[in-house]
Amino acid sequence: MAAQVYKLTATISAGQSVSNAVNTAGNYVVGLIMPPAWTNAHVSILVSTDNITFNDLFRFDIGAGTSPAEFKFNVRPGAIVSIDSESTLMARYIKLRSGTHDEPVPQEAARLFTLVTTNAVSVQMVTVE
Repeated sequence: MAAQVYKLTATISAGQSVSNAVNTAGNYVVGLIMPPAWTNAHVSILVSTDNITFNDLFRFDIGAGTSPAEFKFNVRPGAIVSIDSESTLMARYIKLRSGTHDEPVPQEAARLFTLVTTNAVSVQMVTVE
């Protein structure tokens, strides 16, 4: 059976910095399509297993020391961001934040994101001779 790709939407309302919760239905988040317009800010992610308690997503980057860093990125409007599925594997529910935990940035207008998910992540094994 081939992997299915799904598109889910998250909206940050005008004057707000955090989106509605998106139910990933247990699928892997593999990409994020930015809105076509954006008040300049990083995007950070909040995750939850129960849709009640949301936590800031932090990651350890191998080779970057021992301190975890808040998962964030800043790209141009309309771009698609590749998300390592391991980053959100534990998350059943996701919220997107404009800015970071310490510096949220309210958006000037409603911003619609598209989360790209899949029901399977496969690795193709290649034999090297």
